[in-house]
Amino acid sequence: MSTQSHEKLLQEFEASDKATWIQKAIEKLKDKDFQTLSATTYEGITQQPFYTPEDQVNNALTSADFGNTAQWQNREIVHFFPWVDDEKEILVEDAPRLTEEANRLAVQALTKGADSVYFDLFGVDAAIIDFCVLLRDIDLTKQPLGFTFDGRTEGFISQMEEAEWMGSVDYDFLANWTISGYYHNTVFEDLAELIHYTHHRPQVKALTINTTNLHNAGANAVQELAFGLSTLVEYLHQLTDLGLDLSLLLRNVEFSMGTGSNYFMEMAKFRALRLLWKQILQGYKAAQQPLSIHAQTATWNKTITDVNVNMLRSTTEAMSAVIGGVDALSVLPYNDFFTEPDAFARRIARNVSTLLKEESYLDKVVDASAGAYYIENLTKELAQKSWDLFQQTEQRGGFIKAFKAGFVQNEIEKVANQKVANVETGKDVLVGTNKYENAEEKIEKVPTDNSQEVQSEVKLLKLRRLSEGLERKRLEK
Repeated sequence: MSTQSHEKLLQEFEASDKATWIQKAIEKLKDKDFQTLSATTYEGITQQPFYTPEDQVNNALTSADFGNTAQWQNREIVHFFPWVDDEKEILVEDAPRLTEEANRLAVQALTKGADSVYFDLFGVDAAIIDFCVLLRDIDLTKQPLGFTFDGRTEGFISQMEEAEWMGSVDYDFLANWTISGYYHNTVFEDLAELIHYTHHRPQVKALTINTTNLHNAGANAVQELAFGLSTLVEYLHQLTDLGLDLSLLLRNVEFSMGTGSNYFMEMAKFRALRLLWKQILQGYKAAQQPLSIHAQTATWNKTITDVNVNMLRSTTEAMSAVIGGVDALSVLPYNDFFTEPDAFARRIARNVSTLLKEESYLDKVVDASAGAYYIENLTKELAQKSWDLFQQTEQRGGFIKAFKAGFVQNEIEKVANQKVANVETGKDVLVGTNKYENAEEKIEKVPTDNSQEVQSEVKLLKLRRLSEGLERKRLEK
């Protein structure tokens, strides 16, 4: 079709505005109120039935905010301690065998689609691990690494002191404190030492803000963003008081967040974080720089009934994350939360990211959702509401004081309880669990998180899953 005929075709249609479309909808609705087509999200955001150019908002994000690249790491998580029954104790003498196994899984991942591995060393003293074995056959100059651990940092630093590598370290002890109620007396000093270790390693980030516990406790997107920001500011204040340079701290920041199945909301969440990051930098009068964001698929919405549906959930979660512009993505195996995943489960999880690159080409466009009226509106509203909640938290003395007072966990609990209630009454759908369920399926055990059993003077976040109540009812039949 020529340009001239194309223009004539368009001229046959009268121009219309949003008001006209609304009037047409009202006519079709007859006795129903147009407002019934709107919905309110768990974040308190009103979703309109449709958006037009009249709803366009200023996109304050540029390609520079995303580091000018659409590439993301396919970051596979390797647990040093494999999944075991709660009653089984893992002995220190098992460390050599577990180190060999972790290395085997890491090398396998890197040769079969992953381009980064992330070692979960939680619960083990890094000093007892032979890092020469753990990192054997991994090219540290080309393949980014990630580490998460608790306890003291000396063992890790001494093991990696001579290594030249790139990647990130998650030593977010405040995130662990929210579910354990514990951190030792020198954690801020230990974190300071860890960040000092990266001073001459600009390709390593060691100030991770991990919000996955918030997400998996049922937090909405506003809460995950706001309380994540408050955690960051808590670290910045404590560490600068210890003498660390603010610019070094900001260079070390990486956010590690959960990603759930609310498709468009999750896209907007990651974009909103970049807006909030710019606002934080402006508040500290620091130079603008892109933020590194890692996303991990949630356990909050995963089920043991019709367990294969978890693969589909993880796929939409991964899409939201990469369209939202994350820098690294970890897709958990569909059965990761209740058993040790086999090679098939790991391969399916790993290939989700590969498919989004090689067959969907989502790595070819920076900020793919930019200009979408709905996404831009969500991004703006999320950023505004998150900043308001962040300020409320700061007015309570910052993250630690607000958590000790119960503000953080009480706010999350209200939202989580409403989500659970809506699933158990069928208002929200979990396919294979409260709709289209297989009545003949038998389940033997309902996994729960250990954090629910921890005794603490501070009220803790309650990690749980949406489907637990329905699964227990199924189990009792």
